[in-house]
Amino acid sequence: MINIAITEDDINFIKQYKNMISRYMQSHGPECRIDDYSSPEEILAGSMNYDLFCLDIEMPGMNGLELADEIRSRCGNTPDIAFVTAKENAVYDVFRYNALGFVRKSVLEKDFEEMMGRFLKKWKNRTKKYEFISNNGIFTKTAAEIIYAEVYGHKLQICCTDGTYQIRGTLNELAQKLEDEYFIQPYKGYLVNCRYIELVGQKELHLKAGDEKTIPISKHQIAEVRTRFLKYIKQE
Repeated sequence: MINIAITEDDINFIKQYKNMISRYMQSHGPECRIDDYSSPEEILAGSMNYDLFCLDIEMPGMNGLELADEIRSRCGNTPDIAFVTAKENAVYDVFRYNALGFVRKSVLEKDFEEMMGRFLKKWKNRTKKYEFISNNGIFTKTAAEIIYAEVYGHKLQICCTDGTYQIRGTLNELAQKLEDEYFIQPYKGYLVNCRYIELVGQKELHLKAGDEKTIPISKHQIAEVRTRFLKYIKQE
């Protein structure tokens, strides 16, 4: 199920926007739950367990941009954020929030369709499961659960958010399996998920993994690594 939150102080617009989302998801997506909040303070008091936040920029007290700051602080970059506003020039204020889209009320239907299309594509990619074979049997992981892969000795292992697994196959086969995701090969024997890169240095990658893992970068790969990582940042 997809969980969507709308924060908007205009009750009539909330009703209209909820109906638009409901119709769109009935036609294009899986089941969804839509919660609405009349103020930023109200949504911040809850669990904030949502896949998409639709935020009105102009609200009394804390505005939508300030609310987005708080969402990113609490939830990281995983949930998507879309801004809704009647002020078209406000588009220049939203880039730093890693926003999914900017929905202008003056062209609501057009912007809404484009934004929801991007959201649903990203959501499906995040929830897609890949199958792996280990000595203990078959298991599945989403791309977001894989931090990096490493050839260790003569074995291939993947370091995931819940532990490390030895799997069958080669690193090249794994790279082909995950070619639609944002993985890069900075050095022979490694495949790294761009989601977990904290810093691209001159000679190594610094990961966000709990053990502060660093992975070397081949001098022949540094340009490709930087290009691929910048592409990921823009896409996300």
